Amino acid sequence: MLIRSALADDIDKLIHLWSERVNLLAQADKRFASTSYMEDVLGQQIQAYLNNQNSIIFVALADDDVGGFVVAEILNNYGIIHEMALDAHQYHGGMGRGLVKHSRQHFLKRNVKQIIIKVPRFHPVEQAFWLALGAKEWKDQTWKNPPELMWMIL
Repeated sequence: MLIRSALADDIDKLIHLWSERVNLLAQADKRFASTSYMEDVLGQQIQAYLNNQNSIIFVALADDDVGGFVVAEILNNYGIIHEMALDAHQYHGGMGRGLVKHSRQHFLKRNVKQIIIKVPRFHPVEQAFWLALGAKEWKDQTWKNPPELMWMIL
């Protein structure tokens, strides 16, 4: 497994993985339901992250194909993990942990020690992943979130 920064050539695969994740989340919470223009919106969001000097997208390659990604950003002295998705059609032993490790290293190089994560409120699998890494629910009135998401701090 190789983890590297995302490239413009990765955008189509990132949109596919992100769409797949949103569709899985919508099964537990209809507020995640996709719309007909979702892929266009996701493409614009990915391009915005790629162009933002405070954010980075790491991709994990398995067999020379993007098998997962994480979107990380530095904002107000916090490291934020906005999104993480893995290809749901194959096993990726350690890929999620590897993406988090690269994000942590990215934040530490920029002297950012607090990491917060947007986690779907009604998705126990994702919550279990973050809890296993030591995250816990975090509430701060200055950080607003839609009701389908919760903040966790790592």
